Amino acid sequence: MLMALSAVVVLPEAERVSGRKPSYEMAQFTPIARVLGDPNLLIVSASSPYKTVQDLVDDASAILLAPVTLEDRRFRLLAFAAHAGDADSVRVETVMSRGAHPSTREWFEGFGIARASGPVHIPADPERGTGARLCMPARWHGVVQGYLWAVEPPEGLTTDRVRAATVLADQAGEHLARLTSRRRETERLVLDLLDAEAGSRSGPAGITRREDARVSGRPRRAGGCRRR
Repeated sequence: MLMALSAVVVLPEAERVSGRKPSYEMAQFTPIARVLGDPNLLIVSASSPYKTVQDLVDDASAILLAPVTLEDRRFRLLAFAAHAGDADSVRVETVMSRGAHPSTREWFEGFGIARASGPVHIPADPERGTGARLCMPARWHGVVQGYLWAVEPPEGLTTDRVRAATVLADQAGEHLARLTSRRRETERLVLDLLDAEAGSRSGPAGITRREDARVSGRPRRAGGCRRR
């Protein structure tokens, strides 16, 4: 099984451009999953109770007895757990749009969540039509990787439940950090491969393939596949 290497896709074409016979073809592989393109995947031990990000979010919702969402540091929705009760405008916006509006993000960041070392209570705002929230920064080695959000019930959240959910937020932070690291490593490998191809020949505009890849934003996704 070959996972998380965009170079697997690029190498046959690079060999063709260099005038060599490809050592294999992509037709020889069967796709399994988009490992880096799908943040819902978790790489865990067989004994772990969580196999996906959704499992983790569902457990957090069960612990807090409240609706929960997990977002990355750009407030893009990764997973959510439904719960009985009405959804406020921010939750509807986040779920329907797969992320928060920039104005919502700015408002939340005004409470210092990016610098917080622990859970942050966000009070209700009737003018915005939003209920009270608890933001649990998903950190890894002190760096915020995302946020685990819970809509607070009218009776509030107990300290013990918040403490247990914070542990899950830390696990989410570790996962998001590892995901980011793998994406960067994959991009580096592919760009190094393009550099090596034909001695990093310059194109018509006088830029190298590495520079061209960076400008165009390629590559972005990686795939998991197995050899037939």
